[in-house]
Amino acid sequence: VNALIEQLGEDYPLKVWLVEWHASDRDIELGNAPRLEVEWIQSTEAALLEHVKGFEWQGWFPHLICEAAILLPARRYLQKERGLGKKDMHVHAYWAQGKCMGKNRDA
Repeated sequence: VNALIEQLGEDYPLKVWLVEWHASDRDIELGNAPRLEVEWIQSTEAALLEHVKGFEWQGWFPHLICEAAILLPARRYLQKERGLGKKDMHVHAYWAQGKCMGKNRDA
């Protein structure tokens, strides 16, 4: 998130929704940009999907990175209901709660 803030923060408005897994998550230091808005949301599919559905995406590039199960409904909504394709957004399930991912999943 900080890399994106640093790269884009001066030139573009940024709205960042951070999923709160633990109360200490709010202690994470975030970069500063003049047009940055940060909002913390609950770590549920419904919370993220509500934010995604309630946002007007015209002119915005969604960059969604979070836990797989929480991410899936939001991605489906953006693709099926808003017509966004792969070139219109970046979506990456960073991990799956309770499962190993990447090189460790077969170990």
